[in-house]
Amino acid sequence: MNSPSEFPSEKNLDYTESDEAKRFFKSGRPFLQQYLPFWLANLVERSLATLVPILAIGLPLMRVIPSFLDWRVRAKLTQLYDEVVSIESRRGESDRAKEKSLARLSEIDRLLPDLNLGADHHVDVYNLKTHLELVKGRLSRANARPSERVGPSRDLSESGGATL
Repeated sequence: MNSPSEFPSEKNLDYTESDEAKRFFKSGRPFLQQYLPFWLANLVERSLATLVPILAIGLPLMRVIPSFLDWRVRAKLTQLYDEVVSIESRRGESDRAKEKSLARLSEIDRLLPDLNLGADHHVDVYNLKTHLELVKGRLSRANARPSERVGPSRDLSESGGATL
């Protein structure tokens, strides 16, 4: 027979000792197994082994993903704004090209509600719509004949109005 505290022992083994056995002989039973039943301690250890890496990856992602989504929305709006600026900068176009530009501006205006940009960007969408209307107005006035023009570009002396 073996004397007390002699079994289990790492002495006189017929096979190589596992890492778990080495840890047991070095430091005794795992911490959780000292206070919990084996099955519960094992469940907690495995859960921690799974949750810690998930949290280590998940928490930074939870900070990065909203910034990424915001960047995507701003990129869409910037792309549309760039197109509006491009259309506006083409001033000496033919009437046919101006009609195409007006049609594209109307298409962008119809496209905006379908983009689902979120509540944070309502102001940006409203500003883009305002600029679309401004550019449409300028193109429409440029297409109109001089006698049809209304607004500050019309000379008051032509219509018989008083000049200062």
